[in-house]
Amino acid sequence: MTLLARLFALVAIAILPATAILAWTQFQTYRSRVVEIHDHALQQARLVSSEQDRLVDGARQLLVALANMPLIVDRNVDRCTAYLQDLIKKYDAYSTMVAIGADGYTYCGSTPVSQRNVFLGDRGYFKSALATNGFVIGEYLQGRLVPNKVVPFAYPIMRSDGERGVMLLTLKLDWLADYLANRWWNKELTILIADRDGTILVRLPDQETWVGRPLGPEARAVLDAPDAGVADLVGVDGVRRVIGYSPLAAPPVGLYIGVGTATDAAFATVRRTLWVGIGWLAASIVLALAVAGFGGIAFIRRPIAALMRTAVRWSEGDYGARAQLSDRHSEIGQLGTTFDKMADQLELRERELREATRAKTRLLAAAGHDFKQPLQTIAMSVDRLSGERRCSPRCATSAPPRRWPRSSTSAWWRRRRGCAPTPTWC
Repeated sequence: MTLLARLFALVAIAILPATAILAWTQFQTYRSRVVEIHDHALQQARLVSSEQDRLVDGARQLLVALANMPLIVDRNVDRCTAYLQDLIKKYDAYSTMVAIGADGYTYCGSTPVSQRNVFLGDRGYFKSALATNGFVIGEYLQGRLVPNKVVPFAYPIMRSDGERGVMLLTLKLDWLADYLANRWWNKELTILIADRDGTILVRLPDQETWVGRPLGPEARAVLDAPDAGVADLVGVDGVRRVIGYSPLAAPPVGLYIGVGTATDAAFATVRRTLWVGIGWLAASIVLALAVAGFGGIAFIRRPIAALMRTAVRWSEGDYGARAQLSDRHSEIGQLGTTFDKMADQLELRERELREATRAKTRLLAAAGHDFKQPLQTIAMSVDRLSGERRCSPRCATSAPPRRWPRSSTSAWWRRRRGCAPTPTWC
C-alpha cells in the first residue's frame, strides 16, 4: 500500500465517527419529521371531527326541542306543518324536518311531499331511534321526500299515552361539503366523511364524483377502530396518503372522519431535507478526501519522489544532484535540507579524494623517475664489469659462449636489454 493510500485510509478512519454521528442525526431528523407529519394529520382529523361533533350536537338539540313541542307531540297537523315550513327557511343546512308516527307514516313536515303520509318505517334511522330511545345518526340517503343527498338525524317523540314516533332532520351533504371546504380544506388535504356502512358522505376535493360511493374493504379496519389514529392507506382515488382518522366509535358516533395528505406531498419536504443532509455529508467526505489527496500529493508524494530521484542519481554517480525542496519547515523539508547538506559534504570529500589520488599519482611518477636513473647507472656498471654487450640483430643466430651464466638474473637482464629470450652472441 502506497503512502498516499495509507493517508486516505487514515483520513477515512478519522472522519468515520463524525460521519456516523451526522448520519444518525439525519436519520433521527427524518423520523421526527415523520412523527410530526403523523401528529399533524391526527390533529387535523380531530379538528374536523370536533367541528362535526359541534354540528351534530346542534342538530341533536334542535331535534330534542322539536320532539317535545306540544303541537308535534299532539299531532296538530296544520299548526305543525306551518311551523316546520317556516322554521326550515331559517336553516340553510337542513333539507327537511318531518314528524313520523309510530306506524311509520309521516303526519307533518316542512315539504309538501312529507305531508302526504309517506311511509318511512322501513328506514334504519327510524328503527334505531325507537330501539335506542335516543339520538341517532342515520346512513346516506337520496330520499323519497326531497331529491337532495342527505344524512338523516332522528330522535324519538314520546306521547303521554306511551306511543312513540320519530322526529327526522336531514342535513344537506352539499352544504356540509361547502362548509368544510371554506373552513378547513386546502389543496394539500383530502377530507372524507363516511357513514357506518362505509358510504361516502363528503369527499374533498371532487365531492360530486365521490358522494354516495362505498369505501373499499381495506377501509373497514379504520372505520371500526376503537380510537382515533393515523394510517398509511391508499385513498379512493388510488393515491397513497397519510390519513388521520376518527372512527365510528369516536364522537360524533356513527360518522367516520378522515383527513389525509398525499404521501409524496407530505414527505416531499422531509425527503428533500434528508437528501440535502446526505448531500452535504457526502460533499464533506469528498472534500476531506480531496484535501487529503491534494495535500498528500503536494506535501508528501512530491517531496519524497524528489528525494528518491536524487538518491537514484547519486547511485548512478551524479554527485551534483540535490533535492532542493521548496518547503524548508516541515519534517520532510528538513529531511531534504539535511540530505542536501549531506550530499554537499560527500561531494566535497569526493573531490578532496580525487585531488589526493591525483597528487599520489604524480608523486609516484616522480619517485619512479628518480629511482630509474640510479638503477640504469648500476645496470651499465654491471655490464661493463661483466664484459657483456648488447645484442644486435646481426648476431641473433650466434651461439652463446660456454662461460655465459644461465641464471635467472642473466635472463632477466637480457630481456631488459632488448635481447631475444635465448641468449645469443655475435
